[in-house]
Amino acid sequence: MYGVWPLKLNRLGSNTSSATYQPCDLGGSIVDCRFWTPHLPGDPPALPHTFTAPALQGSSCVPKLVKTAELDPSRNYLAGFHPHGILATGAFTNLCTESTGFSSLFPGIRPHLMMLNLWFRVPFFRDYIMSGGLVASDKESAAHILSRKTGGNLLGIITGGAQEALNARPGSYKLVLRNRKGFVRLALRHGAALVPVFSFGENDAFDQVENLPGSWLRWCQDRLQRIMGISLPLFHGRGVFQHSFGFLPYRRPITTVVGTPIEVQKTPNPSQEEVDGLHQRYLKELSRLFEAHKLKYNVPSDQHLEFC
Repeated sequence: MYGVWPLKLNRLGSNTSSATYQPCDLGGSIVDCRFWTPHLPGDPPALPHTFTAPALQGSSCVPKLVKTAELDPSRNYLAGFHPHGILATGAFTNLCTESTGFSSLFPGIRPHLMMLNLWFRVPFFRDYIMSGGLVASDKESAAHILSRKTGGNLLGIITGGAQEALNARPGSYKLVLRNRKGFVRLALRHGAALVPVFSFGENDAFDQVENLPGSWLRWCQDRLQRIMGISLPLFHGRGVFQHSFGFLPYRRPITTVVGTPIEVQKTPNPSQEEVDGLHQRYLKELSRLFEAHKLKYNVPSDQHLEFC
């Protein structure tokens, strides 16, 4: 199948199959454009041709990706992405587009991002998100990616999920992670190295109506989440022609830092003690990553991650 973002296609000649691709002019608003070639049975995995709009390069508000360690393309990785934020902007931008240069920073690594199964039931939208490397959030999809013997795959999981989105507001560093251990069990079963990833500024993109635990609004949101599988945060940002109210994100930087992989020994049937031990190690590595970089991205020195 074809997966296409808006592009201009200029043929070099009527008797040649070569072509050049240019981003469409949509008012300079395109951050990333991709064109997928057909993937036929037996073909190697096809990587997209990617483009970045020059008008946005160098802007302080464009999301950035920071590498702190190398990723071996012969290995498979499971990356925990934190926090969810309102719209998971950092996760989608870094793992589903080339606007931050993922393939240049991590050559030979193909990223994937898990998304709620609900969205894969919507016609046409399903094909759109699949073209960006999104996969259904179930064990079968994860196993399919992490068990590839050729390596070179990174599966991103926003472990806090929809529940964590209800905590997303500027200055909040509360992660729903204390009892989320399924991703650790997956890593053990497939021997995939765990990679902590933290997106600074993710929660600063929008404001959210106050919804403290125990309030009637939070009760309604939690109830709807259990029924529908998705959360409904009441958020707002800036408008098109004014910055006081609207549903566009604030012009604030989002910087995603990829931490050092945690080596994991393949254990087909891990015990609860092994899962708990690796989970605690992951929490420590994530906290260490946050503490090492927080001052660079305007986080107060007395601010620490809170796991709930």
